[in-house]
Amino acid sequence: MVEVLVFYFANFLPFLLNLISPIFIFIAALFFTSRMAYSSEIVAMFGAGTSFWRLLVPYLFVATMLTGLDLYVKNFLVPVTNKGYVEFEQKYLKSGSYNPNVNIHRQLEQDRFFSLERYHYKDSMGTRFALELFSGNDLQEKIMATYLRWNADRGMWYAHHYTKRTFKEDGQDVEVGDTLYVNLPLKPKDFGKQQVEVTMMSTPDLMDFIEQETLSGNPSLKFFKVELYQRFSIPFASFILIMIAYALASRRVRGGTGMHLMLGLLIAVTFILFMRFAITFGQQTSLYPIVAVWIPNIFFLGIALWLLFKAPK
Repeated sequence: MVEVLVFYFANFLPFLLNLISPIFIFIAALFFTSRMAYSSEIVAMFGAGTSFWRLLVPYLFVATMLTGLDLYVKNFLVPVTNKGYVEFEQKYLKSGSYNPNVNIHRQLEQDRFFSLERYHYKDSMGTRFALELFSGNDLQEKIMATYLRWNADRGMWYAHHYTKRTFKEDGQDVEVGDTLYVNLPLKPKDFGKQQVEVTMMSTPDLMDFIEQETLSGNPSLKFFKVELYQRFSIPFASFILIMIAYALASRRVRGGTGMHLMLGLLIAVTFILFMRFAITFGQQTSLYPIVAVWIPNIFFLGIALWLLFKAPK
């Protein structure tokens, strides 16, 4: 119970609050503005010479502050707290749940490439191993083996039932054997690393990781890029929702605050759902990740501007 409360919920709570903070901010702005409109305070300010756009300035100021705070939290604070609850889940809830990696192709260095048909994290073993060494466009050496396995005592990989071909100008040398130790700059955890682990990286670390995985040809690259780009796009949701709240609630309507809240919640929920769908599309389709995560913001920014210009002034 102590671990559940201290290591899971205490670390999961910042992630949860940060995830739904745009809705909280939107409801607060909507309720505050609606109460002023219902009490005719906004009409009084307009009558005193304050323009509709001048009254928007403090909203934009607060929105800028909250967006900046959210950027810091998402890029630096939440990854730290994510580590606690992700490690808890891996230890108690998802132990042994790693899925095998299939059709792995990696570039180890500028001239070294390797591939596996399938990798099993539980056994630290990959099947149908191939390692190629190039010099420019010319293949210099190729090692093929039935499987590749990790030797924990030596801290090295070994290829089993291997064939090693060394290519020369006058032909090739062929070596066949049972066991061959190979030097790979990888460890078992590098194969079994789950996508959720990138949520534990701060943004500078994540950017370095993406650069490294781009070179190695990681098939999960789109997931990592979506994770990076949404750390910048989601905070701007608060900025857009505050503008929508001001445009909707700045005029008095029949039904009062309740009508404003109902309409506002409908827009907020639609925004969040649209954002989640866009993130999924960015991960699973050919749509560019940066385009996918910014589409909801661009679309609802257009709605916010339209509502602002259409609002009674």
